[in-house]
Amino acid sequence: MANKTKYIPEFNQIIFELKITGKNITEICSILKIDKKTFYRWLKRYDNFKISYEKANNAKFKAKETLIDKALGFTRNIKELTPTGKLIKYDKYYPPDFQSIKYLLRNISGFDKELENKIKIDNKRLELEEKKLNTDTNTEGKVIIVEGEDKYLEWKNKKNAGS
Repeated sequence: MANKTKYIPEFNQIIFELKITGKNITEICSILKIDKKTFYRWLKRYDNFKISYEKANNAKFKAKETLIDKALGFTRNIKELTPTGKLIKYDKYYPPDFQSIKYLLRNISGFDKELENKIKIDNKRLELEEKKLNTDTNTEGKVIIVEGEDKYLEWKNKKNAGS
């Protein structure tokens, strides 16, 4: 006679919710009233269980990444159509968000390494952008700091008009 499993499909949503709220495997096993061997066996045996667990891990990582971006400020490539149907492309800068910085500083454990890596990458990117600006003949060696989309577009239009 085959062993009867405790697994039920509802565990897929439960594991997602537990993992996304920060529960570790030991805590999840305790809540589901299973041991770790069973947990890992279910990950191998039940695709939907594994998918839910992995989705939660990915969502948690993406949320951390987004929070770090907001705290440090970031640039996005924007594409939009004008009323005349012309496609315009530009970089939109989003300045650092005070609330995100505050949250990170209060809850820094676990973010340390990610934040350190992100800062290193952002500093390198800024160095490269500054170098590019310094070699641009239209800026005459000046570093231009742009805050907000309107000022950026105004600067970009002036720069393009001078070309």
